[in-house]
Amino acid sequence: MPFQCVERFARATTVAFTEHLCASASASGRRVRVWERESGREILLLDKLRYMYTCFLTPDESACVVCGTVNTVLLCSLGEEKPAVQKIVLKGDEGPDAACCLAPDGSALYYPMTTGSLGTQVLKIDVRSGEVRSLCETETMVRWLSWIPEREQYLLLGFDRAREQNYFLWFKNDRIDMRARVFLQEDARGSLHVIYGGGCLYAERRAEKALGEYDLEGRLTRTLPLPASINAFPEPRENPPPEAYLRTEILHTLLCDSAQNRLYVATSNAVYALSTRDGAQLAAQKQEFGYLRLALYGHDLLASRFSGGVERLRLAK
Repeated sequence: MPFQCVERFARATTVAFTEHLCASASASGRRVRVWERESGREILLLDKLRYMYTCFLTPDESACVVCGTVNTVLLCSLGEEKPAVQKIVLKGDEGPDAACCLAPDGSALYYPMTTGSLGTQVLKIDVRSGEVRSLCETETMVRWLSWIPEREQYLLLGFDRAREQNYFLWFKNDRIDMRARVFLQEDARGSLHVIYGGGCLYAERRAEKALGEYDLEGRLTRTLPLPASINAFPEPRENPPPEAYLRTEILHTLLCDSAQNRLYVATSNAVYALSTRDGAQLAAQKQEFGYLRLALYGHDLLASRFSGGVERLRLAK
């Protein structure tokens, strides 16, 4: 089953959809656009921005939320004849925008802000009022936040530098208790890539060139093979030339579509679809410089290319 590209968004790094609207943030981080899907009529254009790579649309289509890797969030009201933009400047160093998430009803943005001590402060930003609340401060790194519909809770994935282990915890709207963390066992030196899907977590196990599957007690239950080309570093004893390391295919990010029993793996060379049943490779899409971000739109895959542009990919029957 090869990938079929059903739609392309040139020069974008993220796209967002509702029933009637589409939004895109440019790969340059300087431009965000919202338009009507059927007519193409432009509703909002923000230009000359700085490092703003991520956009969200609220389900009721009343607002577009824009954020990036700087300490700024833009709340854009779409309900008026002329959209209004509220700029929220946050206290902190930077925000890993790929780790933030919008509440399922669009009422708030959950945003991890890096602090000067390399810790993280998780903020809740009200989309209507712009009110900012701190839900927790931690000396650990928060890597991913997401709403998990089947549990009706948010999931936070993080990394504890002192223990060199990944952890996860569940929370509801306004309370994050770091004491509720569950650490991934047998997580030597902490994988850089962890994702949730279908009642378990998947984490890269680089030494084994595999993905570990963990239950919600943090226990390793099995491993799934990765494509052999990923992280196939040359042996130092063979004195390889420097360019041999540059050609190595590096894992960038993971995504799980549990309803379809699929794991998606983005690398510096391709995006792969793997079966969660046995790790079998279902499809691969090669791309020079690879893919950096992945998201789901229904059961289609939104894959952001390192060189710019988002492809909407579908597994052909």
